Amino acid sequence: MANDHVKMFVEEYGPVAEQVSRQTGISPSILLSQWGMETDYGRKVVGHHNLGNIKDFSGAGTEARDRQTKTRDKYVNFESPEAFGDYYANLMRRLYPNTLNVGNDIAKYAQGLSTGVKGAYAEADSYEEAMRGAHGAVSRSEEHTSELQSRETISYAVFCLKK
Repeated sequence: MANDHVKMFVEEYGPVAEQVSRQTGISPSILLSQWGMETDYGRKVVGHHNLGNIKDFSGAGTEARDRQTKTRDKYVNFESPEAFGDYYANLMRRLYPNTLNVGNDIAKYAQGLSTGVKGAYAEADSYEEAMRGAHGAVSRSEEHTSELQSRETISYAVFCLKK
């Protein structure tokens, strides 16, 4: 059974991941894996609704310590998860075009993030490996959620038949 916080993260941000997927061709499960890894599945979001821990180089964002580089940086704030999704999709199109249309291929996605127009998305050497671990947790959570939704649908159908 998936951890409750992973399941809750997938349920809450799944619609945003689907929105971004439609705009980028990146699988929702890969997006949720990256965002989950970046934010410890929503428990360590820097700023407002910033699921990608995207830095704000204008200096106007929320200040926090980067765990990888140990520097104090500013991070972008978003009005809503959907606003983050729109920004993220645009960011991938503008600065990380090699991530587009990779579907469910984590290796291609990680490669695209490391070969951005202005440099890599993340500083960590093991980013792809960490994403693979997060993807496993997200996939288990999605399977569990689908299993529960199937049971609810069957239970409802049986209830309707008994009426």
